[in-house]
Amino acid sequence: MTTINRLSTNVIARPQRGRGNPDDQLDCFATLAMTCRSFCYVLLVFNFCLLIPLSVIAGDAVQMTFSETVAPDFKANLTLVCDSSQRAQAGEAFHKAALHAREVLDRLDPQNPMGEVFQLMSHNTKGTFSISPDLAQILNTSQQVSLRLKEPLAKKLVVDIKNNEVTFKTDNILINIEPLLKGYLADLIMQDLEKAGWSNNLLETGGIYISRGRDFNGSWKIPVIDNTTATAHHAFFYKAGNIASATVNQDEKGVASIPSDLKSVTVFTEEGACRAQGMATAAFAAGFDNAKKILKVAGAANHSVLIDQNGKFVRIPD
Repeated sequence: MTTINRLSTNVIARPQRGRGNPDDQLDCFATLAMTCRSFCYVLLVFNFCLLIPLSVIAGDAVQMTFSETVAPDFKANLTLVCDSSQRAQAGEAFHKAALHAREVLDRLDPQNPMGEVFQLMSHNTKGTFSISPDLAQILNTSQQVSLRLKEPLAKKLVVDIKNNEVTFKTDNILINIEPLLKGYLADLIMQDLEKAGWSNNLLETGGIYISRGRDFNGSWKIPVIDNTTATAHHAFFYKAGNIASATVNQDEKGVASIPSDLKSVTVFTEEGACRAQGMATAAFAAGFDNAKKILKVAGAANHSVLIDQNGKFVRIPD
């Protein structure tokens, strides 16, 4: 089971990045280190005298960062830990994953008159319709969130993810996949990276994080930030393993028009970024009191954080 531990409350700062595991370095130079008060000093002197590259002394596993633009408002940032000789392969795998996400976005874009969602909505009648596996997954997640929130949409459609079909039980059903689309695309990118053999990754895209494996020096750290103040941004950092998180805040496009007494909602779940984004959006729209009730229900999420209009952080569970 994935555990999420709160590390600290602080002014936001990027976690330090290094080039190797200090414990491994200490094992390699135990005899030499015993004669010095500072291990770092020994390492530098040893490296300078023998002209051995630091990457060799520290080990081959290093932290690398990459960025890809999936859409004008969708930039994906990847932090990956792997052998130092694999940078080109890692970058190519991430580029292919981002291209795949871009192709799916073009096809599912609700604003595209030739897109799949627009064509599906044009039927305006009840019946069973064939859909792509991607849309089937998104609609299935949307229905699961609706069922948990007891929303009317849950009873108006049936999604068959095995046969990639959706059944509308009434006419003129309105479906909005935008609150889940970015999370689904992030899930796709991470799935493609895992299929390509990359297992220690942290993907970030506009408030969505997906972590797999570990950073080079321990657990990945995912921030929950109150960035709506004009001064220093307040943040918690959470240790995380294989999990996804999504933050929905009051300044986001498509969310600013929703009346809410919350600044933001962050949801952590092992069920993917698509579900995390759907739950966070629903909780934000529900308001502070109802959001607490929704997210406290067993199975709704592994962990959640609400930030009210006063900047107070409320963690669920406490």
